[in-house]
Amino acid sequence: MQIVRRYKAVHGILKVFEILGWGTAGIGVLFALIGFSEGDFPLLTPVPDPSFWDRAIAAIPGLLFVQAGLAAIALSKVGAANIDTAEMTYELLELTRKSSTSISAPPKPADALTKPRVVTPVVRANRMEEGQEDDPKGTFVSYHNGTSIFLRATGYFVGETRFPDLASAKAHIDKG
Repeated sequence: MQIVRRYKAVHGILKVFEILGWGTAGIGVLFALIGFSEGDFPLLTPVPDPSFWDRAIAAIPGLLFVQAGLAAIALSKVGAANIDTAEMTYELLELTRKSSTSISAPPKPADALTKPRVVTPVVRANRMEEGQEDDPKGTFVSYHNGTSIFLRATGYFVGETRFPDLASAKAHIDKG
């Protein structure tokens, strides 16, 4: 699959930014080496016999240039990765749209309002299974002599009559 570059200008700008970062890092290495070897800062009065610490301190500006150059390189690489991700995502989306008929654009609001809404009624069997929810009556517990027994937070119910336990509810149904 050939990736089509849609952001050529941004890629060019990031490439220039990366080249400038490499140049800055290279110049920083030179400044750090010169500072360390001379032991003093350019255009200042020279130190007659610089110590190691004088040399290390004199190399700091060059090292800061190196750090700035590496940061520019890293930022240009992050930007290029973001652009590449955007281009690849676009290509994958196009490929998916071409190869699949199940993915389509969402319906327009006018289409959604003009099309009839089809509702399929839910048909319940005469007998429920144990543990089956049947709001607002509660949770179905048992089917005894043709009557359903439900469990709610306050007890067992046959119709609207409350019982403390299942045996009492079945006894009530047996009485008739």
